[in-house]
Amino acid sequence: LIVSARPQDKESPIGLYLVAPNATGVSINYERGVDDRWIATVRLQEVVVPAANRLATGDALNVINVVLDRATLCVCAEAAGAMSVCNRLTVDYLKTRHQFGHPLSTFQALQHRLADMRIAEIEARAVIRTAAEALDAQARNAPQLVSAAKIATDRAAKFIGEQAVQLHGGMGMSNDYAVGHYYKRLLSIGAQFGDSDWHLERLCALESIYPPVPNPGIHA
Repeated sequence: LIVSARPQDKESPIGLYLVAPNATGVSINYERGVDDRWIATVRLQEVVVPAANRLATGDALNVINVVLDRATLCVCAEAAGAMSVCNRLTVDYLKTRHQFGHPLSTFQALQHRLADMRIAEIEARAVIRTAAEALDAQARNAPQLVSAAKIATDRAAKFIGEQAVQLHGGMGMSNDYAVGHYYKRLLSIGAQFGDSDWHLERLCALESIYPPVPNPGIHA
């Protein structure tokens, strides 16, 4: 396990340490998440780690933040793919399901809902792509854009997932049909690496440290 910790007191820099899963004081509880994937709760109690197990000298906080941003963006990209599949499955289902002698896809009210789902996906993809470009360019505002991408992704994923399940009716609640599993994965991603509320607080904190540069072409 790679564990972040302060070696002495609160004033000491954060370090990264290798900890054996079977070390004294380490307990790991495995369980299934909402998306049926394995997750684990790791508890450390008075674990002693040799100094040689420290991965690097100096403060590791910057490394942690960079890895967190990369990981956050990765699950956002995964969510974009899952949202795309949910939209496609829903369109296909409404084309094959008939009511009153017509495919459900011909009903204008349902077409509007499909359009809103597609727009939500496109908007989320745009924010994710912008954040990825900023992160690759090591832009100063990259952390802010990553948090903005996570917020936009979580909101779009919740909306698209709920709509997809509802438009599938009883089929959407069945474990035998794919759309419900994609929705569960989207819910799980929403809780990974900080939920929308956590990233909103982070975004506000970062804005106070790095305020946006005003556009000279815009005048009040």
